[in-house]
Amino acid sequence: MRILVSLVFPVLFLVILTGCGTRYTINGETFGSSSEALQKQSEILSHILNKITPTDKPVHGIALVLIPSDVEIHKNFIPLLTNASKSGIDYLIMSRKNDFQFMADAIRKRGIFDSISVERHNGNPASFSIGNYDFMVFADVDGWAIRSKATARPLPIALDKWDKSNPAGDTRILSFLNSLSQQATALRNK
Repeated sequence: MRILVSLVFPVLFLVILTGCGTRYTINGETFGSSSEALQKQSEILSHILNKITPTDKPVHGIALVLIPSDVEIHKNFIPLLTNASKSGIDYLIMSRKNDFQFMADAIRKRGIFDSISVERHNGNPASFSIGNYDFMVFADVDGWAIRSKATARPLPIALDKWDKSNPAGDTRILSFLNSLSQQATALRNK
């Protein structure tokens, strides 16, 4: 049985459950263990992160970035796997967790905001208190969004579809960061 997991970001994950065990595929490369596959994911995400440069037009302010907790990932971000092994499910949770953390790291590295804090949510992040932050950026089952202290209604952040011609996702993350910057600017100017 093959289970293709839709992704938060750039790496395609495939868990192949067979009678002989579980195989893990990332971007077309197959591994015999989840640790090998997660190492490959780490290399891909590090490569993309290294290409991100600070913006020349920061929005400034402080932002809270909310990403799903392990429980939320298991509940809402991976498919229901009735025949999956515990190691297969753990792998899917960890790979998704790494993707979400990567997005937070990319936001930090781009320097759109003066500083960011990252917290994990257990669902319904739009209702999370913004506290002393100027902005709240969050990932939910519907995608990424941003809201400001002045505006409770969140604005969506575009996340382009995965492009087979650019499997590493370099242009996809830049598009996401540009969309985030545009939405933050729009909120700042309200």
